[in-house]
Amino acid sequence: MAPRKRSSFELKNSCARAGRIRQREQQERLLLSQRGVTEFLLGVRSEIETFEARIIPGEPLARMLDGGVFGWDENHPLTDARNLCRKIVADENQTEESKAECITFLAALEDGPSRGHFIDPVAVENGQTALDTFCDDDFTCWYWTVFRMADLCGSKHATGERLYKRSEMAFADGVAAILNRTNEALQASNLPLLR
Repeated sequence: MAPRKRSSFELKNSCARAGRIRQREQQERLLLSQRGVTEFLLGVRSEIETFEARIIPGEPLARMLDGGVFGWDENHPLTDARNLCRKIVADENQTEESKAECITFLAALEDGPSRGHFIDPVAVENGQTALDTFCDDDFTCWYWTVFRMADLCGSKHATGERLYKRSEMAFADGVAAILNRTNEALQASNLPLLR
């Protein structure tokens, strides 16, 4: 039996309903995106305003926002970066340049204060949130991106200024663009820029 033909009224009504559904879905995605940006900006503000109070002389890792010690949670991007670097250093098939970068990062996790810098786990969380919030749906977060993001966002001087400046972010235009867009959003909200 052949399917019943729909009238032009039924077709128009069906198309209009589909259009309304698509429009509602787009509005929901936009609202979620705006909520994510707002939460991100508030997180960055807290990170910046509390950094100097969260560092303890001699300790390489800044404290968490609640003052607690970073516990190397298996779902935290800093833990992912550390574990990745350990694997790279142990892998004989990796380039010497990659190994050297990872050795430097791992050393900072142990003795950063002796070189005048600290790793901020809160900044690393915010970096991951930036990737999640500002990246397009088709953005692929390669394993190396997690390490780069953790190193760029988390490595800071005792003043809170990041070790790496914009010009040194040539490693991945995508992450640099995300940080630039973040600064633009911060500036538009009258919040301090990522230093």
